[in-house]
Amino acid sequence: MQPFRAHSSRWLISLSLSAMLIAMHTLYWQWLCRRLEADWQGRAARWSVAGWHFGTGTAVIGGWPLAAEMTLPDPFATAPDGSGWAGERMVLRINLLRPGRLLVDAPGAQQILFSNADRVHFTAMRQHLDLPLTVDVAPGEFDLAATQISLPPSWRIPFGPSITSFSAAGRISEVGGLANSGIGTIIRQWHDSGGSMDLRKFALLWGSLDVSGHAMLALDERLQPQGDGTAAVAGFAEAIAQLADAGRIPRHVAMLASGALALMSGGNAIAEVPFQLRSGRLSVRQIPLLSIPEVVWPNR
Repeated sequence: MQPFRAHSSRWLISLSLSAMLIAMHTLYWQWLCRRLEADWQGRAARWSVAGWHFGTGTAVIGGWPLAAEMTLPDPFATAPDGSGWAGERMVLRINLLRPGRLLVDAPGAQQILFSNADRVHFTAMRQHLDLPLTVDVAPGEFDLAATQISLPPSWRIPFGPSITSFSAAGRISEVGGLANSGIGTIIRQWHDSGGSMDLRKFALLWGSLDVSGHAMLALDERLQPQGDGTAAVAGFAEAIAQLADAGRIPRHVAMLASGALALMSGGNAIAEVPFQLRSGRLSVRQIPLLSIPEVVWPNR
């Protein structure tokens, strides 16, 4: 009987330890779920003070045993100037092994509303943000991929009314103390704090234009985009011709740019070129190519 009792005791101890570990794990998961809900409510409350408006359907909690997750159907966010974003669903997640980071995914059908009532519709294959679990810190890592981006008819862009696909991944410098302000103030604070975006990779397929590369971006004193990068460009001859036909660039500039890109491509279909964005002008190999419309930020 002695060996049987010893075996039974070991079995009961193992069972008790397993039950205790499961209970502790479940309590930890429940604590992270509460923290996730509190983080979301805190972010929404602090941005609401600045005039932003958020809304979603009924949240669904899940993710056990590896993560605390909150799925928000039909999310939307509207800025004080009337611009905004709406999506099919958004998933907030805290991995149990990375409790200090908030992961945000927003796949599916979405739209961006501009203050002039123009809307951009698209479907996101992957839209991922990696944020500190702190309510007043700007986003860090991002990884975005979208397809079939339908542009407003009023934009009249030569490459066509829709973008086949766009993707980008990189890091935005994190600046604290942003969530108490409207978007105009946030942009100014981000610039004044040395804000920058390390765009490790991007890719754009739009009509005849096929571009991929990397860049370092920021804002100038007028809060307009500026930066430097390198891009591999396919379909450049047709794309430049379309810009010239639409009157977006002068004919002599189109000829000069086409010749330079053809020379840099070495006779291949793809040209790898450095580019620069300064003062609203996109230049390729120091050849001014295209004027970029000025970004008008909301006052709030």
